[in-house]
Amino acid sequence: MGMKASLFRKLPPSVKQEVRRWRYGKLIDRNQFRSEEKEFEILRDIVQPNDWVVDIGANVGHYTLLLSSLVGNEGRVIAFEPIVQTFDLLSSNVQRTALGNITLINAAVTNKAGPLGFVIPNGNLYQSHMTPEGGDFVVMGYPLRNFLPQDFRVSFLKIDAEGCDSQIVRECADIISRDRPVVMLEVTGAELTELVDNLSNYRTMMIHGSHNGFLVPVEAMDRLKKLGPEVCEDEKK
Repeated sequence: MGMKASLFRKLPPSVKQEVRRWRYGKLIDRNQFRSEEKEFEILRDIVQPNDWVVDIGANVGHYTLLLSSLVGNEGRVIAFEPIVQTFDLLSSNVQRTALGNITLINAAVTNKAGPLGFVIPNGNLYQSHMTPEGGDFVVMGYPLRNFLPQDFRVSFLKIDAEGCDSQIVRECADIISRDRPVVMLEVTGAELTELVDNLSNYRTMMIHGSHNGFLVPVEAMDRLKKLGPEVCEDEKK
């Protein structure tokens, strides 16, 4: 561990939060606020201007800000983040960009309504996760349909929900069937294949070396196949 990291760990939680806020702000100002995940740049060819998109598990907003820039003034982004400390940073980052097409919701999206326990190991917001044992704090979770305006039509759905991704997809299968969005989620392999088996005219798509998978409506597959050699699809026909 470097000296800076060691010193940071010794800071009071409130000071750590302000250091994070300052650091993210500098990255945003320099146009360097981005995720290292392979999907981050590929989304530039998936999400279109005027799309309406949902970001479940927005964290501090790397994908939220990217999606906002891609959909433009006529598009909309609804971003969910349940952890209060993380939501505080997400809000600051969005405010710094002065983007007006983002709606932030401090809540968890789940497959059914109920309380959820979360833990933040050693104060590391990136390692926060749900726990069945109560955790450091409890938040309420609700199905996605409870939050969406009646006229909202989802073009792209990103899910990073601490192991609940598959349950959320199953719960909102009717929304997916109606709106035909591309879905990005932290699920691969047999679990991803099982999900696509329960959706009408969908295929799976993966990025080589990634822990994320995609559920893609068949009408969008030809366009997404052109994204490059890193993209591969399943054999399901």
